[in-house]
Amino acid sequence: MIPDWFTLYFRLGFEHIVDVNGIDHLLFLLVITATYTFKDWKRVISIISLFTLGHTLSTGISLFIENKDFIGWIEWLIPLTIFFASLWNLRQNSLKNKGTLALKVSVLFGLIHGLGFGSFLTMLLSGEANQIELFLPFTLGIEVGQLLIVFVVLLITTLLLASNVLKQRDWVVLISGIGFGLSLQMLIERWPLLA
Repeated sequence: MIPDWFTLYFRLGFEHIVDVNGIDHLLFLLVITATYTFKDWKRVISIISLFTLGHTLSTGISLFIENKDFIGWIEWLIPLTIFFASLWNLRQNSLKNKGTLALKVSVLFGLIHGLGFGSFLTMLLSGEANQIELFLPFTLGIEVGQLLIVFVVLLITTLLLASNVLKQRDWVVLISGIGFGLSLQMLIERWPLLA
């Protein structure tokens, strides 16, 4: 039987990633998967796995960092990852990056997002003695939520393209344009030196 504490922290991780109030993580996943369909599943798994590796490492490391003065910068860097991913999509001549740059960037962006997850988890765990034990269900919840979001985006993309509602380039421009605009707004609002 699964312990109540495991279920609770799994749910908290899942809700954190799918919460529309935390649109930055949702928007990032939407932008990085907008150029793919189900037939590209191997490439998507590679990108998402490396993103997960990055954010799992930095979420775990952040549990051991006493001084959290950098959180304002992390909250600013997260929309910067969306901004760059949107620009990347808009600049591409071909719709999919076949090289390794997207894979390397996925790890880097994962490290940034993980520090954001870590600050949220640290807040949740304040006073808890078994932080490392609670880290596992929280990150598993994030991962399941993330995979659900990616699945939904791939499904929508595949259905839109199959029904000829939009051409793939139009879909990518629409999603990346939304990502560009919203991330620019977040970058301005979250600029740490204004706080």
